Amino acid sequence: MTLRKHLESIACFTGVNLKIHRISHSLTNSVYRLDSELKSWALRINNPYSAALGINRQKECDILMAIQNYSWSPNIVYIDNDLCLSKWIQGDRFNLEKDQNLERLIQLVKELHTVPCSQIQQHAAMDIRQEIRHLQAPSFYANQDWRQLLEQQFERYRLPANPVLCHFDLHPDNIIETEQSLNLLDWEYAALGDPLIDLAFISQGFSLDEPQWQQLIATFKPDEDELDLARCLAKITELLWHEQRFPEQSQLDNYQHWYDTWK
Repeated sequence: MTLRKHLESIACFTGVNLKIHRISHSLTNSVYRLDSELKSWALRINNPYSAALGINRQKECDILMAIQNYSWSPNIVYIDNDLCLSKWIQGDRFNLEKDQNLERLIQLVKELHTVPCSQIQQHAAMDIRQEIRHLQAPSFYANQDWRQLLEQQFERYRLPANPVLCHFDLHPDNIIETEQSLNLLDWEYAALGDPLIDLAFISQGFSLDEPQWQQLIATFKPDEDELDLARCLAKITELLWHEQRFPEQSQLDNYQHWYDTWK
């Protein structure tokens, strides 16, 4: 469907005389800022190959409805399988180097991981092993050593008995900072799941240095071996996702570095 058709489908919310600006840093979807004379919205047009990237749009919708009363939730105007329209949040890209922002991030994640989950219990918890197997990455699976190491890590991993709500895609571009609050964007990978996997993705998404990482894990006090395994699996998920999304970009050196790090 063309942008024009999508705009026609949401005209009952936005009106028709809009200024349209495409947001350039979205890796998966097409995202636009829509401005009328009085209001602004964010329009996300979903990637048609979302399922291949492990995205369940109904689950995302249910999660967004479950968190609407939290200050850090996007304010959803309309959502379906093709698009998501939300109120525009005017603020700054989250900067971890600002005073107290790491602590603010930690407190935000703690709150996220304690959100009641009764409204989304119908969706199975995200098992990182299944997500990895879902990603098609021929250049990785062609290497027997890499493949065997991954299977060994799969055998060690256990999904927690009590999964929690996780975002699984937290990085500076997905947090908008305003004077009042932090606002979490892009919930398409969110799910019930393993909080250690969420922490591992946060470490990657923010490129945490060692002191920052130590401050993060001091708050959550995870088992060190389980956390180490979570970081291993989160890293290979990121690399496989990039091969799936951008097959023209070779990941061979990155796969080898992953293998050398975790073997």
